[in-house]
Amino acid sequence: MGGKGSGRSRKVTDAVELLLAAAARGDSDSIEKCVAKIDVAKRHGASLMTGARVSRLMQQACSKLKFDAEDAVANPPEHLGDICVSLRNGTQVWIEVKGQTKKKEFAAITQADYVRDGTDFLRRYAKVNPHFDRLVSGQLRRDLALDDALTFTAEWELADLWMADLALLESEPKKRRANVRTPADLARFMNEKYLVHLSMEGVRYLKISELRPVIALQSGAKCKIELDTSSASKVAAIRVAAGIPPGHSTTDFTYHIGYKDSQAAGRHKLHNIAVSTSPHLVVIK
Repeated sequence: MGGKGSGRSRKVTDAVELLLAAAARGDSDSIEKCVAKIDVAKRHGASLMTGARVSRLMQQACSKLKFDAEDAVANPPEHLGDICVSLRNGTQVWIEVKGQTKKKEFAAITQADYVRDGTDFLRRYAKVNPHFDRLVSGQLRRDLALDDALTFTAEWELADLWMADLALLESEPKKRRANVRTPADLARFMNEKYLVHLSMEGVRYLKISELRPVIALQSGAKCKIELDTSSASKVAAIRVAAGIPPGHSTTDFTYHIGYKDSQAAGRHKLHNIAVSTSPHLVVIK
């Protein structure tokens, strides 16, 4: 649900999400249509993976996940994930998909936008960090909606708001739609949402609750935050890590604020270390 790109790249992303949803519900006709779309994209250079390879990887992932799915839809109206899987027991699980069909390695996940623009974490951070609050003004501040009032999350810890961003519940309206009012509700939701990451290296997946920084924070580790204003290309970067100061090989997530060349308000990145170091990560190649 972060940045998606446009044009042919957007069509590839859509096809990957549709294919995964079709695989989850066992819809072979829809899988074949998605395979054809990805192959067309490959001929035009918008994908470096064939539809057959994407299909094989996604079907293997679904086989391992063992969803007892009654239905699965891409781009669900609630927008709580790229895919909503309705299980036969009446519950739902959500899937966030990062379909990088032109990236050679899983490590390239850091190049994808995980979430964009304003989030409840940034709104709270502006209130507790006067330097950051002064840096962001004018149209950029409005684009980030930094002054939107926090209501039921006003007493949440910054660590909880960061975990909500990792779950793609970056605003209070999305939290309400997910029935997340408390950090305990957030923990439940993170256990019902998966991250599925596709690259030329293969496919890997885990629950949001199984990301290494989430495990660390829920085990008592502290959320470490560093504000960096040294870049000439943007207003600020906010680096976040769980249990250890953020650095070159320890940062779990970075909020990039105010790109000066593209006028992008915020493009925020999940770092590979947050995924690759999880003891629960499943990798299929």
